[in-house]
Amino acid sequence: VRPTAASRRWAEVMPAEAPGESDAITFTRTDPDTFEKDPTQNPEGLLLDDSAAQVLAASGLGDRPLIVLAGAETTEITEGFDASLSATVLDIWWELQDDLAAVSSAGRLVKVDGAGHDLPFVAADAVADAIAEVIGG
Repeated sequence: VRPTAASRRWAEVMPAEAPGESDAITFTRTDPDTFEKDPTQNPEGLLLDDSAAQVLAASGLGDRPLIVLAGAETTEITEGFDASLSATVLDIWWELQDDLAAVSSAGRLVKVDGAGHDLPFVAADAVADAIAEVIGG
């Protein structure tokens, strides 16, 4: 699942609308009103705005163990963007991932090589290892 506010933050850095712009830029500009508000528009089937509001309302996890796994393969996030826009979008992505990990004082971010959005399917061992570590196994 995307970090809280990713779509909104990405939309804010999109260039002004221009004829002939990539579909990726157009999509990213409108994404906060679709992907995060309509569960039929995201693969998890979630009301991401509602979920984000719950996360923001929470006071954190204290020192509970937390491992945020993120696929290091980010081409699907930046496809259709020029190099400068890609760098900005990725800066936001990793900042938000770090923010997720910081919800716990014992949290940390693990970038999983060779995985993207499909991380649970291509890096099941990383998921199992993180779970075992968090539950103390």
